[in-house]
Amino acid sequence: MASIADVAASRVAVSELRAEAERLGFLACGITDLSPPPHATELDTWLARGRAGTMRYLHRQARKRKAPQQIDRDARSVVVLLDNYYTADQAEDRRPPRVAKYARGRDYHRVTIGRLEQLAEFLRRRGARVARVYSDAGPVPERELAQRAGLGWIGKNTMLIRPGAGSFFFIGSVLTDLPFPPDEPFAPTAAAAPAAWTPALPRRFWNRDCSMRRGASPISRSSNRARFQTVSYRTWMAGYSAATSATTSVPGTSGSRPPPRTSTSSPPASCVARNPTASTG
Repeated sequence: MASIADVAASRVAVSELRAEAERLGFLACGITDLSPPPHATELDTWLARGRAGTMRYLHRQARKRKAPQQIDRDARSVVVLLDNYYTADQAEDRRPPRVAKYARGRDYHRVTIGRLEQLAEFLRRRGARVARVYSDAGPVPERELAQRAGLGWIGKNTMLIRPGAGSFFFIGSVLTDLPFPPDEPFAPTAAAAPAAWTPALPRRFWNRDCSMRRGASPISRSSNRARFQTVSYRTWMAGYSAATSATTSVPGTSGSRPPPRTSTSSPPASCVARNPTASTG
């Protein structure tokens, strides 16, 4: 006998879900399951080396990050969303003290979470009993889930990269008990991937050490000030866009950035397509 969630899911077509995500202004929408991501050992090693700095919550969250089903045992699917934050720089944006693109405007935690909550309510109205939202908070391995949901791949800058959009977006997730069919993971060809992106950081930064991150080790601490003096981003007041952002393309896609975020703009329908390699960005 079918469960309540199965019956509810049959009433919510994936195309309807994607259409609602587009209406809410998300750049892209993908679906995956809650099976463990493949890099649990690497996470343990990274934490053991102290790379998380003072962000002790990463140690507390490690068990659930390695087994997302433990976040909510009743959840059966993860809807992963990308929320564009790209805006073109104006003259004043290039003068120090500079603010990274993601830090401009209203607090993105509130803006993106608010949009995710609207999508969660959409699912609840259609029978979901579980619809938990996360964005840059909680024990969710967002980038790995997004890659598995077909939204892009993880580059050597450690960020999720989407053709036609680079990495100028926030990642949000909605865990639900509705059993949506998962999308195919994004997998650029081995020949295309190395040439499809340009790292913004020197090679020594690829294995990111967050003990040097501003949010983890404030520059005001005298013990850390000298370490920051050697880094080229000391003219930045908040964040460092060039450290993580990349605009990329793979064969068959455009390399242009997404349209700037406005209060009324919506991404093109192709950005919400099931197969991101077919997107024109």
